[in-house]
Amino acid sequence: YRYRIDSDDCSVGSRAWVFTKWTQGCLFGDWQWTGLPNAGMGVAMKQRSFQEEYPFTGKSWDRGNGIRMNYVDEGEGKPIICVHGNPTWSFHFRNLIQGLSTMNRVIAVDHVGCGLSDKPSEADYSYRLADRTDDLERLLDDLGIDS
Repeated sequence: YRYRIDSDDCSVGSRAWVFTKWTQGCLFGDWQWTGLPNAGMGVAMKQRSFQEEYPFTGKSWDRGNGIRMNYVDEGEGKPIICVHGNPTWSFHFRNLIQGLSTMNRVIAVDHVGCGLSDKPSEADYSYRLADRTDDLERLLDDLGIDS
């Protein structure tokens, strides 16, 4: 069976949350969470640190030429692989990782140039889809994931 789960639907508890990022800071700035249904009124706001929101210890894989690719590997059991699009990163899957890793092994990658992975120049990495696919296949081979 195939299920499509939106990562924002897999939060702890039954409330849905919408996030907006303050303009100060950059990738690791302060986050403001606003609970629905009164989001427009600015009620039920809760500040969370980056470590609370993304509590994972990332791992690093050397794809060659000194370029490191970050990934999260949590839980045990049948693997579920989370692969982001551009311009996102494994942070997008944070709620899925927390929820599904209680029953499965969840691996979420940060493509080269995204998230916590290295960001080499285009002279050192071509950023083509074929490179992304090759990186993912080689990483999964190294992790012993064969199906």
